[in-house]
Amino acid sequence: MSQFQELRRKVEALNGKLDKDLASVGLTLGDLGGRVDRIEAKVIGEATIYDNQAQTIGEMIVAVGTAMYEANRSKIGKAEAYKNAQMEFKREFGVHIYSALPLSRYEDAVQFLSHRWQHYRPGQALPDVFRRDQKSLF
Repeated sequence: MSQFQELRRKVEALNGKLDKDLASVGLTLGDLGGRVDRIEAKVIGEATIYDNQAQTIGEMIVAVGTAMYEANRSKIGKAEAYKNAQMEFKREFGVHIYSALPLSRYEDAVQFLSHRWQHYRPGQALPDVFRRDQKSLF
């Protein structure tokens, strides 16, 4: 019976009831996201990248995946190229999601992805996503 109740709670959360329950005590999912980030930083032992940095990393990985696909069209499909680019990044930095990347490794990640893109596009100028100011505002 306890397992069933736990499953039911999870299903209700997925159905959007969690938003209503949180609102009744003055919270939003955004509030919880910040709390989760702080807890994650304590568990990991150091601060992780900001949301905007994780989004930029994601955009860079898409650029690497596109370059990989275009360089190997006859060998791999686009979805496989994107998957490979993601897996290379996650393996290189030992993270399961981009947002778990330690803040201290952000510049290393940008350099890694820049080099991967240049590997598939030698001699070409880096796309804009690689040339943005990557420093955090915080």
